[in-house]
Amino acid sequence: MKARENPFRVDRVHALPFQFENESFDLFYLRLKAAHFRGAIIGPHGTGKTTLLNEVQNQLQQAGIPHKALRLMDDGRDCNKDRIQKWLESSSEEMVLILDSAGLLNYWDWQRVKRKAKGYAGLLITAHKPGRLPTLIELQPSVQTLIHLVRKLEPEQSIPDDRLQELYRACNGNLRDCFRKLYDEYAKGTSKN
Repeated sequence: MKARENPFRVDRVHALPFQFENESFDLFYLRLKAAHFRGAIIGPHGTGKTTLLNEVQNQLQQAGIPHKALRLMDDGRDCNKDRIQKWLESSSEEMVLILDSAGLLNYWDWQRVKRKAKGYAGLLITAHKPGRLPTLIELQPSVQTLIHLVRKLEPEQSIPDDRLQELYRACNGNLRDCFRKLYDEYAKGTSKN
């Protein structure tokens, strides 16, 4: 199978909207506005934090609210230190600062970001654990979410629920890892079992 025919290719997975379990994006966004765009999206790896953050950025763009986003990488603290410096230097007080993977910051770098953002229009972060800012939403993985998203992506609906449940357990609830495995299985023709 050609990569562009694989229903689990990266561009299709990234195009999926965030899947709320018990509320809607509109309710979440109202809560975010009420918190003056300050708070944290919390959850384990692969539960959709970045996807939800991207949807918030789209909403800010549509509302004409200036914002500046930075996604930290787990490739060394010094690299993130440089990224943070450039990000902060290129921002201004009318902006909502958006920091993906804030948990990668050490204490001092986090204090610097928090101090700089104090007079800004907002500071929205993602992290695996609560504590850096008030929690706006705590994401929990669910096999039902995986099944729902797979049904949106896979046109033949050929992967049985019990296979998806097994995959979910094998990936410890990391939906991103589930999609990677489904991509590989689909590419090898082994996903229909």
